[in-house]
Amino acid sequence: MKNALLAKIRSLPETSGVYIFKNKKNEIIYIGKAIKLKRRVQSYFRESSWRDEKTKKIAEEASDLEFIVVPTEREALLLEANLIHKHKPRYNILLKESRFYPYIYISNDEFPYVELRRDRKKPGTYFGPYTSARLVRTMLELLERIFKIRSCSQELSRIKKACFLYHLRMCSAPCIGKISMEEYQKNLSGFIEFLEGNTLKVRNSLEKRMYKLAENLQFEQAKEIRDVLDSMDRLYSRQAVDVPQDLSVDVVAQSSGIVTLLEIRGGMLLGKLVYEFPDGTIFDFISQFYFAEQKRLPKNLLVLALNRNEISQISSYFEYVGKPRNEFEARLMKIALENIAEEFRKRLSYF
Repeated sequence: MKNALLAKIRSLPETSGVYIFKNKKNEIIYIGKAIKLKRRVQSYFRESSWRDEKTKKIAEEASDLEFIVVPTEREALLLEANLIHKHKPRYNILLKESRFYPYIYISNDEFPYVELRRDRKKPGTYFGPYTSARLVRTMLELLERIFKIRSCSQELSRIKKACFLYHLRMCSAPCIGKISMEEYQKNLSGFIEFLEGNTLKVRNSLEKRMYKLAENLQFEQAKEIRDVLDSMDRLYSRQAVDVPQDLSVDVVAQSSGIVTLLEIRGGMLLGKLVYEFPDGTIFDFISQFYFAEQKRLPKNLLVLALNRNEISQISSYFEYVGKPRNEFEARLMKIALENIAEEFRKRLSYF
């Protein structure tokens, strides 16, 4: 069996791709990526590599190999992350959530609905994860008042009359034809834009609409928008960290097997996430967290301890990736590291 495996390895191409080791039971035990497949896979079977216990165990248990050739190293990164997430091989370092975080979910329906979910099982678009379900519910209520996207998951053809949310001006009632598909999709685009961090653009658009309504003596509608803007201000004022409203960034820090992530969108601190990642590098975390399950990526990613090659593999997916560039960003990184220390203090208090 080993001879067959070694013959297969000798025939591997020297191109970018993903390799998949299997054991005698045909179970996937490890998935990796490489710039040059043949060279990388051969390294597992050199005794000089066996100082690493995991490499030695993979070489001992592997009895078969599959590989997938891709054009670039970046594509290998994406494929590897998704295959690890799908198969969860024994020897891959797996990202484990220390708690169940909420997501904002947008369905794939003709007139999509939105809801808060704690899993990613349904097909559709997900934003998050977020730390606070209360914050997400407050934000969803605000966004429903602005964009009037439906929050019910019922089959629209079965609905005969609008619900109370339509009368509260929190839903555009596509169920009874009160809004066209084109207008609904336009509202949904604004909803997504807000979640992606373009909150200033949304705010400026609301202010312009409010002033125009006031000029046309439509004071009731103008007051409604003013109330929405006041709600938006209150949402920002609750934050413990003062953040510019044009900032959208993730801040990732790692220490002693714990990773913390600050998620900031449009100047709003939406999450202080904590993950257990005992044996992996910060690059392993980034690969699994961002590139599995087609997560929405932040514009900017602040992270320490990435080398040039690792940055080059992922730089095209972000406007900026690397160390803090100024004093304010350095303060955000410090907050992320302080959250790791706080997590340790919590765990020590249990003993």
